[in-house]
Amino acid sequence: MEMKRLKDLYKKIFSNNDPFNNVFNNYIEKKILIFPTEGYYLSKDQYDNLIKVLDFFLEKEIFISEIENGEESFENTVEYCFNHNRIELKTSYEEYLKIPVFLENILYSTTAKWGMMISHENHALLGGSSKFIQKFLENYNYLEDKEKFLRYWHYNKQNYNSDLNWQKEFFKYYDV
Repeated sequence: MEMKRLKDLYKKIFSNNDPFNNVFNNYIEKKILIFPTEGYYLSKDQYDNLIKVLDFFLEKEIFISEIENGEESFENTVEYCFNHNRIELKTSYEEYLKIPVFLENILYSTTAKWGMMISHENHALLGGSSKFIQKFLENYNYLEDKEKFLRYWHYNKQNYNSDLNWQKEFFKYYDV
């Protein structure tokens, strides 16, 4: 895979790599929160639903890249060699789980129409056109995820004194 192409796609879709902020560029119309993920991977239901939506929109493949260092993740000068992979729509969930991913990562369109960031805190952010998100939500319960996410962070506040000041701004972007 050509690193320049991957980096260009990253920059078209994403504005930064902070999964507790608005990570998408302005042309991405709708954004939703997905929670919980299976660590740095989507759950089987999440993955299967994404593949179904991509098939509906006639996408043939997607990219997955570790992005712990943002744009630098696409340079050859970093100490850690970041993983970049191509996933065909026929890739099974079991095959997807075999892709070596050890850091925050993105799944994204080969045409820059949508993107998803998976964080170290077991949540993902999905952005795309209104039609894309609407199709994804036809078979996915977004509101249940948001409630679980809020309970998770309330627990973290109670038990670890986690700062929750970021939440108000965060949900300006990730509320359908």
